Amino acid sequence: MSKTVQIAIKKLQDPKGSKSEIKKMKLSAIFYLRQLGFSQYDISNMIDMKRTTVEGAINRVATTGTTLAGKSMGRPSFDDYTKRHLERIIRSDPFQTIETLQGQLRSMSKDVSRTTVKNWIKN
Repeated sequence: MSKTVQIAIKKLQDPKGSKSEIKKMKLSAIFYLRQLGFSQYDISNMIDMKRTTVEGAINRVATTGTTLAGKSMGRPSFDDYTKRHLERIIRSDPFQTIETLQGQLRSMSKDVSRTTVKNWIKN
């Protein structure tokens, strides 16, 4: 192994910076070390990450072409139409319970969680 690779690996083992920057740097290093022909086990030992994390990063590059994780899926947020409808409902009777608001949203085929309605009312 060359001297520059050893220095770069030492920086990965004792990194400085924010957690997200360090993680991005390590994920990029996994990709490049794999390109150099190192095994998952060797890479995990070099940069002090679990072998399964290294394996996941290598598989992600193979499927998506990038080392960074994609956007996670979740419940879709309110769209503008739903927000306007909720505002209309609240203006008509400002002292409704959240459950009542949820029921009215459900009647228009919008299944929204209690927490989402509550957070939207606060903001």
